[in-house]
Amino acid sequence: MVAVSDSTGAIFSNTGFNIPSLIYGKQQTRKLKAVYCNGALCETVEAETLTNDALLELDVDILVPAPWRIKSQVRMRTESRRP
Repeated sequence: MVAVSDSTGAIFSNTGFNIPSLIYGKQQTRKLKAVYCNGALCETVEAETLTNDALLELDVDILVPAPWRIKSQVRMRTESRRP
């Protein structure tokens, strides 16, 4: 997984993220941070900060938006691209 978002923004890394570490970091701090954890010891890893709108523009094979964003964001994107 190369990108993840929450209500405050998104993070992106070409090399991908360790998902259990992201979940643990979010549970501990209530903030989305690019981290790698070994047990309770976490260190920050390199990642680009994006807006949630920029996340939707990434060139990825699969995009899995949260259910509440599917109708609003995807519809707005496709409508804005129609001639």
